[in-house]
Amino acid sequence: MRAVRPVAVLFSLLVTLALAWGASAADRLVIWDKTEYIPFYNEFMAQFVQAWSEATGIEVEYTVVPPRDLITKLMTAVESGHVPDIATVEVGMVAQLAGMGATTITADLLAAIEAQTGDRFSEAAVRLVSIDGQPRGVPTATFPAALFYRNDLLEAAGVEPPQTIAAFREVARRTNNPRAGIYGAGIPLGRSGGNDIEGFIRNLFWANGGSVFAEDGRTVVVDSPQNVEVFQMLVEMYHQDKTIPPGALSWDDGGNNNAYMAGTAVMVFNSGSLWANMADMGHPLLAHTGVTLMPAGPQGRYNLGGGNTMVLFAGGNVAAAERFIRDFMTPEHYGQLLPRMAPMWAPVLEGMKDLPFYQDPVNRVWLEAGQINVNVGYPGPATPWAGEVLSSQVLLRALQTAIVDGVPPAEALQNAKREIEAIMAKY
Repeated sequence: MRAVRPVAVLFSLLVTLALAWGASAADRLVIWDKTEYIPFYNEFMAQFVQAWSEATGIEVEYTVVPPRDLITKLMTAVESGHVPDIATVEVGMVAQLAGMGATTITADLLAAIEAQTGDRFSEAAVRLVSIDGQPRGVPTATFPAALFYRNDLLEAAGVEPPQTIAAFREVARRTNNPRAGIYGAGIPLGRSGGNDIEGFIRNLFWANGGSVFAEDGRTVVVDSPQNVEVFQMLVEMYHQDKTIPPGALSWDDGGNNNAYMAGTAVMVFNSGSLWANMADMGHPLLAHTGVTLMPAGPQGRYNLGGGNTMVLFAGGNVAAAERFIRDFMTPEHYGQLLPRMAPMWAPVLEGMKDLPFYQDPVNRVWLEAGQINVNVGYPGPATPWAGEVLSSQVLLRALQTAIVDGVPPAEALQNAKREIEAIMAKY
């Protein structure tokens, strides 16, 4: 664990907690965390971990890993049996880890946190980390996503912020100016990132009346005509409209953020991390930025529910892990972190929706965006195989074959169906 400046307030509060709990220097806790786009998070957590360790006498090994590398690291750890005690993962990983029998059920821990805070976890947050009706993690944030747009460029083109998928494509065309290095649609298409594009594809599928799985959660319907329409549109936006930057094929999840801040993308889909980072930087484009909900299709608006959750690993130091999470989720600590992470993070505890940040009408769009969140298996349940399909980036790879290799969209999705069914056969 790297050295950090002591945090007097954290240390004072945690000393009180340590006296209440009692401490044993023989205990040890291993935590794997993931890097966040907003640097404040990892700085805060490193300071919290150090203060907590000093106050409780429990040695903590705290490791921060990029999101994609963390997935690989966790899979290897589970297979070898050498798991951490706690890992902070995106909610899409919960089903996969639960399906491997790696994580504990956290219903009692959630109840204990609610009792100590006098607050309640939101149903939406708990639903995103639940498998077969049982929570398998402690949600710490939901990531409502929305459409960012350059309101100055839309105004110059005489167009309104798009409210439908068809309008999104048209606005991208009308504002596109490749000669000036400006592209209408900053859509990340690279394999090296996290799950921005996987979520975006699913959002379009659901809005257009398609999905990856049927309501039973087992029937694969990814090759439906509705989904073929979506793939065809994205291929045409890249090759015919030329509204997606050519370099987007190598973007990771930060690529669309960077393109927007560089002024080379008119519209991007993103969580509030982009807004929060621009605000922290005092970025000049923030004054020309608008945010609206995901464009609607014939079946409405959807967003793949994202967020962070702390999972506890079976066979690890569960008692110390529960103690750490309970201390972290207090209003004094979690309540201090949340306002600095907004709007990337939306609160998982109901009472925190009343924070001053969300009383601003501009910021309330992030709460509204959270209302259209659905799970990775929608319209069926979240399942381990749905989680693995997401983390394996099956849809992105299928889309890349259509864009790069010229595979017809229908064939690309039929290939994806076979790959998904092969994944399911392992469970």
